[in-house]
Amino acid sequence: MSIVALDRAGLNATDVSILTALSYKLSSEGLAGACVPATMDDGQCLVAILNPGNNDILFGFGRDLKGYYVFDWDGRPMAEGCTHIAQILTVFK
Repeated sequence: MSIVALDRAGLNATDVSILTALSYKLSSEGLAGACVPATMDDGQCLVAILNPGNNDILFGFGRDLKGYYVFDWDGRPMAEGCTHIAQILTVFK
């Protein structure tokens, strides 16, 4: 087991890969559309999973200095301040 310190904001490449895999799973079940990783101007990485029609955000994922978070299509937080990405994935089980 490894521990990653939350000393900077934004998702890392491993986080993006995990979220992309979640997107594929949801998409194969007809529950989601495309996965859109994005890098902001400040270098922070975020991931959006789109709805099945690919015309709106279904879920957004990120990480800030307080931890990982996920928000829904209306921008309401579903999970915040999680210390590991696995904690936000429990929202989908």
